[in-house]
Amino acid sequence: MLVLSLLGIFGVFATGTRGGGLLSAWDRHVIELLRGPDLSVPVGPDWLLGVLQQFSALGSGPVVFLLTVVILGYLLLIHHHRTALVFLLCILGAALTTYLLKGAIQRPRPLMMHAAFALDAFSFPSGHSLIAAAVYPTLGALLSRVVVGRRVRVYCMLVAGLLTLLIGFSRVYLGRHYPTDVLAGWCLGLAWSVLAWLLVRRLQHEGVVAAAGEADQTE
Repeated sequence: MLVLSLLGIFGVFATGTRGGGLLSAWDRHVIELLRGPDLSVPVGPDWLLGVLQQFSALGSGPVVFLLTVVILGYLLLIHHHRTALVFLLCILGAALTTYLLKGAIQRPRPLMMHAAFALDAFSFPSGHSLIAAAVYPTLGALLSRVVVGRRVRVYCMLVAGLLTLLIGFSRVYLGRHYPTDVLAGWCLGLAWSVLAWLLVRRLQHEGVVAAAGEADQTE
């Protein structure tokens, strides 16, 4: 039900951002609040711009690739092979979804974006936000299934959620995306994350995937 709800919300964003309308007007309003009268410069001190650029990089392809490799290596070392496979499938599915939807919808980037930051890729949905919402919550959820201790599990989920929010916000603040691009990306990324978590939980109940503190069954 949650996955279907997330997909339904994405559908609303996908249809509502075409040809103007309420969502497009809301996009412009939020961007104007974050960037002030001069749309080429975001509001706030210079250090905030630098900090959010660094947070934005956490959703970039190279960082996500490196993180995925590190996490897969860790899961394999502790013998959670099937958990590693679920994580990998989630990330690949999210990346493929991003690529296909950008090409199908072809929403231009925000016009006020500084020329120095011009990107060739289309704007909807936000790839950084989609991948972040797939990687970090999935990572937090999967780690919460393999680590022992409720506090550690809650900590994993809180950090994952915070990183996802910061990455998405940074994309709007930096002028790379409209707010609805980010919200749509979050919906699809979380849908992939929920699917991965449900799959791991089901496999754990069936005894195929290890519980916390244990290793996966060998073939």
